[in-house]
Amino acid sequence: SVPSLTLDDIAVFCGVLGTHVLRLVWDADQSSNDPDEDSSQLHFHLQIPQPEQADQRPAKRQRRSQPATDPVRQITALISLFDTRLDALIADSSCDVLFKRLVRENLPLMPAADTTDLSMDEVVDELRRQPFYCGQIVESASVTEPAIVAQYASLEHPVDARIWAVLRETRGIEQLYSHQAQAIDTIMGGSDVVVSTATASGKSIIYQLPIVDLLLRDPQARVLIIYPTKALAQDQLAALTGLVQQIPALRHVMVSTLDGDTPSGTEGSGGSQRAVIRQQASVILTNPDTLHMAMLPGVERWRAFWAGLRMVVIDELHVYQGRFGQHMAHILSRLQRLATATTHFQFVACSATTSNAQAHMQQLTHRPNTAIGADGSPHGTRHLLLWDALQSKGVFSDTALLATYLLRHEKRALVFCTTRAACELAQREILDYLSASGLRELRPLVMSYRGGYSPRERREIEAAMFAGRTRIVVATSALELGIDVGALDAVIIVGVPMTNASLWQQIGRAGRRSQKSLALVIATGAPADRHAVKDGAGVFGRCFAPAEIAEEINISAAHLRCAAFERPIDTDVDSAFISNIGATNELVQGALMWDAATQRWVCPLSYKPWPTARVSIRSTPLTDDGWQVVVITNETNRKVSGRRVLEEMDAARALFALYVGGIFLHRGLAYTIDVVDVDTRTALVTPANVSWHTTRRELTEVIPALALASAQPWPHIQYTYGDVEIATTGMGYRRIDSRTRKVVETVDHASPRQSAKSRGVWIDVPADISRRLMQSHYSVAASIHGAQHVLLAAICNVMGCAPTQLSTACSGREMPQCDKPLCPVVFELANAEDGVLKRSVLKAREVLEIKA
Repeated sequence: SVPSLTLDDIAVFCGVLGTHVLRLVWDADQSSNDPDEDSSQLHFHLQIPQPEQADQRPAKRQRRSQPATDPVRQITALISLFDTRLDALIADSSCDVLFKRLVRENLPLMPAADTTDLSMDEVVDELRRQPFYCGQIVESASVTEPAIVAQYASLEHPVDARIWAVLRETRGIEQLYSHQAQAIDTIMGGSDVVVSTATASGKSIIYQLPIVDLLLRDPQARVLIIYPTKALAQDQLAALTGLVQQIPALRHVMVSTLDGDTPSGTEGSGGSQRAVIRQQASVILTNPDTLHMAMLPGVERWRAFWAGLRMVVIDELHVYQGRFGQHMAHILSRLQRLATATTHFQFVACSATTSNAQAHMQQLTHRPNTAIGADGSPHGTRHLLLWDALQSKGVFSDTALLATYLLRHEKRALVFCTTRAACELAQREILDYLSASGLRELRPLVMSYRGGYSPRERREIEAAMFAGRTRIVVATSALELGIDVGALDAVIIVGVPMTNASLWQQIGRAGRRSQKSLALVIATGAPADRHAVKDGAGVFGRCFAPAEIAEEINISAAHLRCAAFERPIDTDVDSAFISNIGATNELVQGALMWDAATQRWVCPLSYKPWPTARVSIRSTPLTDDGWQVVVITNETNRKVSGRRVLEEMDAARALFALYVGGIFLHRGLAYTIDVVDVDTRTALVTPANVSWHTTRRELTEVIPALALASAQPWPHIQYTYGDVEIATTGMGYRRIDSRTRKVVETVDHASPRQSAKSRGVWIDVPADISRRLMQSHYSVAASIHGAQHVLLAAICNVMGCAPTQLSTACSGREMPQCDKPLCPVVFELANAEDGVLKRSVLKAREVLEIKA
């Protein structure tokens, strides 16, 4: 609990005193020289209880459960004992003065909680007067957006009066915003529609109202709503069900979600819950994965649903970019091929603000559409602040300070982190800070939300968010989408998002309608963030990159096989479908097998019995079995032991997250990774109370394999595009102190080499540039590494793709004495979509200059 007490100090203590005894003297008042002044010192003599003599030789079956002799675990036990003693002291009312002097003076705590309900304007003003504030707000970048008044309009198409009555009673809606009315009129007219307006502008009602009206007019109608995530579908299920069930004529209508968490059977019966949904649901909320894996391949079982299909809603359209966007376009083409044979339906899409919403929807559906972009929704005053974390103790320390500050003023906020690991570290920092600040009662109000949690955990967290039982939610970009987590007052964004679209999606989570809100963007030490601090005027700009999808032949071939499995392909009848997925007759002949009996092209036998299982529409292949993180509990005194699955993850993520000796974080709790079994794809972990975390050390090599195209935007600088092999070897891990952020120990631990194939761009750096860099006393490797990240940021900003869609790596050796015109110092952009890379090469000259 002392910021200055590091693991190195504790290791020295244990080395002097032994691994079972630790004596700590905590002197908070360094100016006091009186050793008898108990009010300025705390003296602890801690000793780990040793087993009795009779128990020192355990039976063979009990030996595994005995405490390990690892010094790290001994140190952990001593720290836990110290924290327990300190908690007991804090709870003792007679030690209040002592607590104030020894704890509060050693931590950057805030003043006592103010129970006054401050407005957001007052919260922002008070923030600059807090003890922890030392000029972190970048005033040149921070702005205050004035409130905007709503613009209303009336519908031209008549809507059933019962719908209006329910909207007024349950949601308080008396009239529609102008963009809502325009979009609903267009939908009621039968056209395909895409709505691209700001976050929290009421886009859900745009498709919910026509759906309810359709069900009242046609009880046999079927509707499919596609969301990119399970959480978003669960959120919207409650809203749509509540609207439908309030109308007596529709109380027999079944609205249900169908995804990977839907059980195959119901308790106490032999029936299948999925079959009930398939046969009885009028509205199904699903995701692209379930549509691709289960609904389309089971065409015979779903024939009745496709026959009644009248509307397909695609929410969060802007998510479907790059490879994921190409997969989604082909899935929708397969859907149209099966459904339009018996019925006609319309597409309705909702998207965040983009520069090409209409063209993007046409790319995905291959049908013309009407775009609605003039936003008529209101929003309250927005305080947009750029916070420089390097001015203080660090990113996560500032995140904890700001989150606690909002908690103390009873404000609700979302904390966005870029990665799962960052999400866990941020939550842990907030919880630790609350404990150290004497605010343990606020800890249950802080939760994390990210991918990897079990379905039960996700449902529990979502229920707590929807019900408002949490005030701070630490999340990845999974909550960037339109999940309604209640009336939020603020968002804290850890790291400047790479695209303005993502930034404004996150900002829009707070301040619905006329509510005032705060958005705090914390700039980290990343080069792009430092640039934002230096040139902060454009951080909160509204220049949105166009949404694009990939155009990869292997993806088209994969979906061609899936479509042939669903129904044999006739090149004459299915010519439109073949054209929509970008296939040719040559690709059909190469990817499929000719069936002479039916005179059709069918799926090859090697891809059966379920070809969709071989096509991963996300970033990782489904052919790799997922990993399980299993927590082992063993309470010797109670004679209770067991194991439970803590988390599941894909193989690519497991490579970086699971390694023996590492620390695995889950919902703010730490677990030691004891066993990593590659054969069973299982990692065994045990609970740990440690003050450090670990980061993976690995070596990544990108090896060019086959050149497919090249470009030379500058003399002597060659861009080459083609197939690459990405090889990753684990080298060990670093143990990092959670309080000081310093590396305590570097552990070497070799892991098997894993490789994957991808496509990328590699760039040869001229030898002349290497020589000039060395003459100017610059590191060639460091300069090239910096150029990698500059180019990576530039491509993401120009092309609108996410940073996770690209990765960079250096290869080759520096050869400054090389006489050849091109020195083999190469850096690649790997794991990238074909379309993104090709367009990036064309844009490179406009975006980036490579200078010495």
